Amino acid sequence: MTYRAATAMKRFERIARTFAVMACCLASVCSAQGPIEILDQAREKLLHFTRSLPKYTCTETIDREYFLPPPVKGRLLTNTAGLACPASLPGSLPASPAYLDRVRLEVTVAEGREIHAWPGANEFDTRRIDEIIDGPTSTGEFGTYLIEIFDNPGSHFTYIGETTVNGRKLLEYAYRTDVEGSHYRVSRSRIRTAHSGSFEIDRDTLELVRLAIETDALPPEIGMCRTSTKVEYHSVPIGDGGLILPIQSELQVLEPGPRISRARTTFSACHEYAARSSIHFDDEDPAVAAARKSPVSTTTPSGIHFTLRTIAPIDLSVAAAGDRISARVAETSNPKILPKGAIVSGRITRLRHFMAGRHVFQIAIALDTAIAADVSMRLGAIPDRHQKGPGLPINGMKSRGTYLAFPPLGGTPQEAFTTFPGDTKIVKPGFESSWITAVP
Repeated sequence: MTYRAATAMKRFERIARTFAVMACCLASVCSAQGPIEILDQAREKLLHFTRSLPKYTCTETIDREYFLPPPVKGRLLTNTAGLACPASLPGSLPASPAYLDRVRLEVTVAEGREIHAWPGANEFDTRRIDEIIDGPTSTGEFGTYLIEIFDNPGSHFTYIGETTVNGRKLLEYAYRTDVEGSHYRVSRSRIRTAHSGSFEIDRDTLELVRLAIETDALPPEIGMCRTSTKVEYHSVPIGDGGLILPIQSELQVLEPGPRISRARTTFSACHEYAARSSIHFDDEDPAVAAARKSPVSTTTPSGIHFTLRTIAPIDLSVAAAGDRISARVAETSNPKILPKGAIVSGRITRLRHFMAGRHVFQIAIALDTAIAADVSMRLGAIPDRHQKGPGLPINGMKSRGTYLAFPPLGGTPQEAFTTFPGDTKIVKPGFESSWITAVP
């Protein structure tokens, strides 16, 4: 071998050794970015987001479906006592629900838990969500699920594997939280339960993409057998930062019987939270908009009979319990305090679409505010069920639909109920209702 050849060979060997060292270093770096390290970094990122949640609020719209089993001969339709729980959630649901409903709320996080308010309310309600609305609900999708799972020493994680979805490299993990370390509570009895599930993390962005949670079997005497929640997340830029928020979440509740309900929740209008000092109305009517600035200064006396006509149409395909509505006074027994043309505002408290049997919409409204001569008054009112004026039915509401003389199960005396044929799309302006003022 010549001198030049030997020199070239030594140079090649040095280069080869250098590449070998570089390859070893790269392998070391890669090993440092394995599933465990990626999970640790993703958890740190998630917890950073959860610490920002108290600064923000979003509007959540909950669309719920209720599936009922075939009736059992000799058993009351509303009686579930003594019925057994199935071993697991069903693989599929019936083709059509018995009925649907929709609820709209605002949500934020305070003291480690989600709190809610009706849209446009002055302040958030510190009560639990099942004390504000009935039906299947959950409080976790907005952010506290992340705290429960990823900031909980009682949670244990297992790496499952890597997949590619739409070009994204996703790492999938399973988790388990035993009852001793769980803060997950269900039903109004607040029973603590163990839970488990899985989630996916984007390898490149360290963002949570999907989360699935299922409770352990629950005692049937609480009226629930098992719940399952699936959430899809995305990163949303807000202000100077961003949030990890759900694109959509789906909750399934299995009850004895079995009865099954499904609730789909979407989030919108997310913004930094600032306390509001006056009542906010969402109508576009100029008189209503002007009255927004008027503070509530007095309370209407009891015993005033009055008839209302709604100002704006109600689109039953998108309306929800929680939406505000406004109407003008058309007739009154006390024009001095509550004159014709005064604006009365309230809220839809229930909106249900019954699919089984008679195909109808059921809507309930409760009133809370009256505005006359630029003065806002707190208003308590009950439906005038004994009004016998032309065209006014016994339940105090007038429409082309079917009338209910008494509130359905779960209704309150302050709610006026009526029904419309199931093919109704829009409740036109001018919808009439008759009321009597009462102590709020």
